[in-house]
Amino acid sequence: MRRLTLGAMLALALTVPACKKKRAVPEAAGGIQSAMIQSAMVQSTVKMNDPAAAAQLKSGFYGIENGSWRWTAPNFSVQLMAPANAQTKGARLDLKFAIPDAVISKTGPMELSAAVHAPGSAGLELNPEQYTKGGSYEYTREVDAGVFQQKGAVTVDFTCDKSIPPTGDDRRELALIAVSAGLEPR
Repeated sequence: MRRLTLGAMLALALTVPACKKKRAVPEAAGGIQSAMIQSAMVQSTVKMNDPAAAAQLKSGFYGIENGSWRWTAPNFSVQLMAPANAQTKGARLDLKFAIPDAVISKTGPMELSAAVHAPGSAGLELNPEQYTKGGSYEYTREVDAGVFQQKGAVTVDFTCDKSIPPTGDDRRELALIAVSAGLEPR
């Protein structure tokens, strides 16, 4: 019996997943079924340590680190499902994150802002908040019911006014460490 070398096992492991067929989801007229399936999979809270949440992280997020968080770029976006009563009561946006002392020492005070965009709505710019020292934080803002005119998912765009530029072998632009993002009922 022949033994596989480490290189052969690695090559086999990399090619086997590529051989799997993806099932096509039949699309109803106008894409309604596809939209319903997509909405069913979108969660109202995204934990950054959940690999399944990657589909909701639209831009500006890097890979999971230490099994619990992700670095962000200065501009990052997440898709979140609106809570059940959001059309009448609004919702509360909550981003749990940290800013390392090393970031603040290089950038100085950092400002974080957000905007919520929903289909059929003009969107809503939320008040920014400034952070002057490293630590763990929650950026929490009330989101008016008018943003949620239609049921379904919304996109939240976050912006940090400062970040650390790429250095050495690390080509990422780093702003803050995201732990979770969510829309909670009011």
